Amino acid sequence: MLEHPQAAELSDLGFNPTKQALALRFRRFSTALLLVGAFLSLLSALSLGFVSRYIYQAILSGTGHHWLGALLYTYLILVLVRWPLPVVGWICGRRWQRLAAASKKNPSLFRLFVKYLVLTLIAIPSFALLYGLESEPWRRVSWWNPIYYAAFMALFDCLFSMGTTSRLKKADKAIQERAAELGKKLKLKPKHIRLRIIDSANAQAAYAVISFWDAIFLTTGLLSQLAPEELDVVLGHELGHEKTAWALGLILGPRYLGPSLMVLLLEQLAAVYGVERTEIAALPLFLALADVGLFLAKPFENAIRRWLERWADRLALRITGDPEAFVRVITKLYDGNLVDAAPGKVWQLVFGTHPTGLERVKLACR
Repeated sequence: MLEHPQAAELSDLGFNPTKQALALRFRRFSTALLLVGAFLSLLSALSLGFVSRYIYQAILSGTGHHWLGALLYTYLILVLVRWPLPVVGWICGRRWQRLAAASKKNPSLFRLFVKYLVLTLIAIPSFALLYGLESEPWRRVSWWNPIYYAAFMALFDCLFSMGTTSRLKKADKAIQERAAELGKKLKLKPKHIRLRIIDSANAQAAYAVISFWDAIFLTTGLLSQLAPEELDVVLGHELGHEKTAWALGLILGPRYLGPSLMVLLLEQLAAVYGVERTEIAALPLFLALADVGLFLAKPFENAIRRWLERWADRLALRITGDPEAFVRVITKLYDGNLVDAAPGKVWQLVFGTHPTGLERVKLACR
């Protein structure tokens, strides 16, 4: 069996070496799979650039309506470009379940794919409006492309968040009161602290802002695994995010700016394919450039995320005053969720959204 290269140090700090070896396997597998999925998505977009004009003309001749043809074409292109993503997500999820055996709920690939397509269908009418209308004022202004992309991403993020937070229930009174008590130490008003429970065997927690509404989300699996003082640590961490909610907007900078700047190259790339930047046939190239920009911006976005997570960890340690419980929470979550507590520096720089488990435990031991 593969052994983690830092097994001795992980064991000394309370991590389970066997679980961390499995986490290492899963990290390598999922990273390779995600890169393959991203490459296939990019390859699909670049390949469709050669035939997209003919696809659109075929759809237009079949529908006879300019706006309807643009909408159907846009939807088809997005499906053809994005098809690897739900497939990769499903494979990673199945692999995680086989390794961790943590969840009894296992949605089928078909169900996952349909949910993804429905979400995409809701989010894309603006694509058809952008390319499908006859009178487009932005035909002469290249900066409209990145501005439009940023607006579309914001819309999609909002819809995705709303879709992933359905079927939630409120936390029971005892947990709500405990969160309110901890929140007072951060000068948070109890009426502004909202807790929602997600029915899932996975042990996870998150603070999320959806439009003008925010909440702390806890899974039933997490609540069943943690002692009261350990739950205080989790609540303290998420309340730390709520205290610094203003800083979450910093994440949007790289996420939107990187792809938006790459889209400025659309005219040059479209010329290689023999199409105009403002043609609807340029849509696959638009998506390809946006994906490249999103990947290049990932290290900057994740650097901000790690900074915010360290901030929340420090606030959790301050308001709970229990570093031992903090260490137990970190080791439980990293081992139980099969998260590699000591990934390599390059991987952490590009993909790491949180400080490593080793860094977080050492922070508590100072």
